Amino acid sequence: NHLSTQPTSYFHNLQSTNFQPHLLFQTSTQLLPMFRASDAPSKEQQSIEKRQLRELERKKRMLDPKSRMFGVDRSTLDQQVQEKKQREQLEKDRDLYFDVLRQKDAQTAQQLENKRQELRAENHRQLQAFRERFQTIEQRREWDLNDPSALKNDEIGRLHDFHGEDLGRTDRIKAQRAQQRRWVEQQQRELDERKEREEIEQKQFEYEQLQLAYLSQQLEEQRLQMRAQKEQQLKEYNLELARARQQREFQEIQQEEMDKMQEIHNQLNSDFLNENFEASKSVADPHRFRPYAFKGLRPDQKEDIHATVNRQLEEKKRIQELEQEEEMAWNHQMLLNDHMAVKLQREQDRLREQIRKDVAESNKIYADMQKEKLKAIDEVYSGKVTDDFFSQFGTSSR
Repeated sequence: NHLSTQPTSYFHNLQSTNFQPHLLFQTSTQLLPMFRASDAPSKEQQSIEKRQLRELERKKRMLDPKSRMFGVDRSTLDQQVQEKKQREQLEKDRDLYFDVLRQKDAQTAQQLENKRQELRAENHRQLQAFRERFQTIEQRREWDLNDPSALKNDEIGRLHDFHGEDLGRTDRIKAQRAQQRRWVEQQQRELDERKEREEIEQKQFEYEQLQLAYLSQQLEEQRLQMRAQKEQQLKEYNLELARARQQREFQEIQQEEMDKMQEIHNQLNSDFLNENFEASKSVADPHRFRPYAFKGLRPDQKEDIHATVNRQLEEKKRIQELEQEEEMAWNHQMLLNDHMAVKLQREQDRLREQIRKDVAESNKIYADMQKEKLKAIDEVYSGKVTDDFFSQFGTSSR
């Protein structure tokens, strides 16, 4: 969307830099594997020779009673399995490579299609503006026949009222010829201008395609670079967190040891057995008391406690109401999601049913064709089985 809405700024930036389109095409061609035409026949010949050797080995094993009864070489089978796995892995890598290449091509094609639609809309607007400006109804050749004010503008018709007399015929014919000549010249100029404009637009479109391809490559490089930077930053951040956690755990252990020592000291120097009234008060807050030395509350303290409890109850009630509202909203959203899932499932079932019907119809057509073909073969190749047919058994591995 960013490329389609602001293409001009990107193009000006590309024009200001050293943009070389041939390097872009050279880079894109380097992505594909290179094959030499001279290698194709040799590879094909090698493949044929390998198949022939495998066929000879198989024929030797099948016609040998010892090999057929006692089995085959296990190492050969393991080698064949390993070769098959390597071939499957190579095919998977190749499919993955072409999938990635196809996705990039699809993105570039979508960007070019968006640009083409914009150019088409702009051409349509310019054409409409040209028609409204230079192709009005008054500029048509038959306007003098369809002009409703022709009689009012005819000077001779107002002065002389003679039926069948045409005094301005010669001048009118000259004016019409001159007007036709101007129309032809104007149409020729318009045709030349349109051709020139179309050529300029075609060149501009090709240049913009190259720019879009270059931009897509630059964006992909920037994305990979930013991804690498983010991964590096994430790695450093994780290391910093690990160091901070170790430091925090070490401080917590030290603090725990200090707390234990302080607790031992407080127990040894406690005023509990001294019956000190000041010792019953909290050290952090003089209005609070220690539980084990508590002797009772004053009336004002009781009132404060009741007010605090009521305020906490109201706050808890308000929080519960908010949670109920949020739960209702989530339930409503889940219902909407369920309805949408049911609709999508129905659509998928309908598509699968349609595909099944199409496949069944195609299979039926192919079955009828196969029956006709077999019937024709039976009619053409109708013959009895002779001893030559049975003499072929045991001569091949198939």
